[in-house]
Amino acid sequence: VIVLNGTASPGLAKTKADILKSYGYNVTEVSDYQDKTIQQTIIVDLKKKDTKYTKRYLELRYKTTAVTKLPEGVTPPEGADFVIIIGQNEAAQH
Repeated sequence: VIVLNGTASPGLAKTKADILKSYGYNVTEVSDYQDKTIQQTIIVDLKKKDTKYTKRYLELRYKTTAVTKLPEGVTPPEGADFVIIIGQNEAAQH
């Protein structure tokens, strides 16, 4: 799982990544997203293997539906099954 911060709140991606790690997720990268105005968290399912249970859990956790297409400007990551771009909706819960 890669977690990107799509907000202007510093450290938000790391906080969310640490929570995922505490649940046993393999977070391979934490970084900033180039767009800091993301309103709703985006989950991108890269469909590398059968991850339907992980996908469902992430959808419930972030109250969104996963998409399969990376936003423009995001390089497809090596070895990750999901990219999560944290939005302002999560900053409010920070």
